[in-house]
Amino acid sequence: MDRTAETLPQPETWPRTFPSAKGPDIVLQRPPLSIVTLQPNIAEMLARIGAASHISGVDRYTDYPPNMTRKPQIGDILNPDYEQILSINPDLIITSRGTPAEVFDKLRGFGFQVLGVDPHSLNDVFSCMKTFGRMIGTEDHVDEIVGKMQQRATEIADSARAAAKKAGRPRTVFVLSMDPLFVAGEGSFIASLIADAGGLHVISATTPTGEQMPWLQVSRETIVAAAPEVLVFASRHASQPDPESAERLLARLRDDPAWAGLPAVADGRVYTIDDDLITIPGPRLLLGFDRLIRCLQPAADMEDTPESEAVYRQAKVPPPSRLCPLPLPYGGAEYVVSGPQPLPFLGAGFLGPQGMGGSAGPARSAGQVGTRRGRAASSRVRSFQPESVRANAQRNHNRNLHPTQ
Repeated sequence: MDRTAETLPQPETWPRTFPSAKGPDIVLQRPPLSIVTLQPNIAEMLARIGAASHISGVDRYTDYPPNMTRKPQIGDILNPDYEQILSINPDLIITSRGTPAEVFDKLRGFGFQVLGVDPHSLNDVFSCMKTFGRMIGTEDHVDEIVGKMQQRATEIADSARAAAKKAGRPRTVFVLSMDPLFVAGEGSFIASLIADAGGLHVISATTPTGEQMPWLQVSRETIVAAAPEVLVFASRHASQPDPESAERLLARLRDDPAWAGLPAVADGRVYTIDDDLITIPGPRLLLGFDRLIRCLQPAADMEDTPESEAVYRQAKVPPPSRLCPLPLPYGGAEYVVSGPQPLPFLGAGFLGPQGMGGSAGPARSAGQVGTRRGRAASSRVRSFQPESVRANAQRNHNRNLHPTQ
């Protein structure tokens, strides 16, 4: 009797059980043909694994990939459009961190299967994508996609680690907004990204229970005391960015004694990264991680590979413009980002170095991937920002940060 077949791994059968980050596990009898996503990172992950056709409704902040804007909108995690969701009647609803418990309860009360996921890191994003592959029944295909992304993440992290051994780890602060002044805390996944990118995250605070806070509202004195050698700002989007305004903004900060005395400002090591890439825990976080490494460890050896090129092409990086030369992994060719973005609540533009060498010079943008309509991409960071940021952001040009935690 031939027992070879008995030793081979057998395909997983249905029904399949999936643990939820909030509430009971869900059991699917078959792949869901209709999925409603309540947060942008969920839609991005599903689209990246080839399951965009399964998405029947998205939240009002989802606009990537661009075809997601043609999907029916179902409100957001704070104010879902229950009538619209009922009319769609999805097989599955997926949401992420920050969704209020009452929203979970009401959706489940309608009889819907609701899955909560909670990606805190790039590895968590990869795990979520694999889970979604199991849900759709295309796990082999998804494992191949994620495997290439994981390989790229490992390669560039190793490059950052090697560069940090030679050059040291620069003291780094990630600034989410300037008015009010909010920065990433040690409890945020961005702090972990900074460490993996070869930096030293230098601002933290704990809750009364001793937990590290993810986002902190701080004074300028706190920034001064931290003496950052690198400042990274989450950029905002503008429909028509003004290249000249970046220099005016840089001059304004250098005219401010509190900012001008910072090592990062004095040395010109002040960067922006498109907040879609660095604050949304989805597939493009890999691209944001790459950008962060290039800010913190410009000497890192970021070799190009066919796998990495495929990853970046999938991220839909736009054609270059003539602003800010930056090396990116395209066969060794120099890639140039597409124009300055407005800093949060300070007007269009950005404070920057000359190229990536750390010398003071014209303002540059270090992580920008083109422009989009005027609505701020930061609206999709809502799960990772404190309540006070949301209230302030809604008062500032209707930017709608919508954070909850």
